[in-house]
Amino acid sequence: MPLTRLRTLCALLLIVQAAGCDRRDIVLGELGKLSDLAGRTAPPVEPDAAIPASAVPSSSTAGHDAGVTLTVAAPGRAAAAGRSGMVESPTTSLPLSGTGGTAAAGSSAPAHASAGCGKEPMPDTSITVTGMRASYVLDLPQPYDKARAYPVIMAFRPAGSGVDGFRGALGLTAVASSSAIVVYPNCLNDAATWDVQRDSLLFDALLAKLETNYCVDRERIFAIGHAAGALFVNGLGCFRGDKLRAIAPLSSAPPPGACIGAPAAWIAQGIQDPMLGLGRANRDFWVAQNACNPRLSTPVTPTPCVEYASCDASSPVRYCEHSGDASLASFAGPGAFDFFAGL
Repeated sequence: MPLTRLRTLCALLLIVQAAGCDRRDIVLGELGKLSDLAGRTAPPVEPDAAIPASAVPSSSTAGHDAGVTLTVAAPGRAAAAGRSGMVESPTTSLPLSGTGGTAAAGSSAPAHASAGCGKEPMPDTSITVTGMRASYVLDLPQPYDKARAYPVIMAFRPAGSGVDGFRGALGLTAVASSSAIVVYPNCLNDAATWDVQRDSLLFDALLAKLETNYCVDRERIFAIGHAAGALFVNGLGCFRGDKLRAIAPLSSAPPPGACIGAPAAWIAQGIQDPMLGLGRANRDFWVAQNACNPRLSTPVTPTPCVEYASCDASSPVRYCEHSGDASLASFAGPGAFDFFAGL
């Protein structure tokens, strides 16, 4: 194990030991899996060809500490490659509705639109990966335009939580109803919580399936998660950072070790959370990963968020330390969506 990663893990273990809460076992287990995954190349995963990809129509369900107080060993940075093999345009902001970009001949979709553009959507709620099945809820923009390339937002629930309840509490589908494809997966094999080694394969296969069957902007793939789902999102941001434009971990420990790429990050953390130290370590990790100034930040909306200065141009970091505990903050879904929309 590289020395940098070892130091990071040691620092995190000290924080977990001090936290004294019932999430300790989950955090320790997932940190170990994240460490094992570091430096490994994910095997290619094909989406289940036997299942026609499609959509379920959208329906309704639902004080910052100015300095970096905990120093986690600075993560290594890989050279930034174009996401999804496409040419990056970091100075060009595309609207979340997918109407921007260079249009292909005879189409309103941008040049980095996926192969699914032009296809009619069909109902579908599950995928099979290496013999393991996962169900999901898929909310398409209403109305859906098969010639318009839409961003994709994957939303990962907490451990033991139902997808429908998380979908309603997050409030993301309502604000993204006409401008993004939002998918809420369950774990492979209907597991109670996320496993970064197992479910990273789900992420790969589900993203490939969406890109094949829907009109997707391959440069605008986002992930958001809460608690155990946030820890998984951090792992994806680290080890699938070449595919993700931005992440939004809500109440999470940081990923250990070096990362692939540097996705933008929107982070929320409650000060009443017993694992506040880990949440701040997560902030510190992404501030370092994205080359931000840890001691200079500017207030942004929604309150109490701040954005750090001097980050890489395409990888801003926002941190929202609120007065609550580890519960999902009411502003988190809409706030993260606004952040995604501005990238």
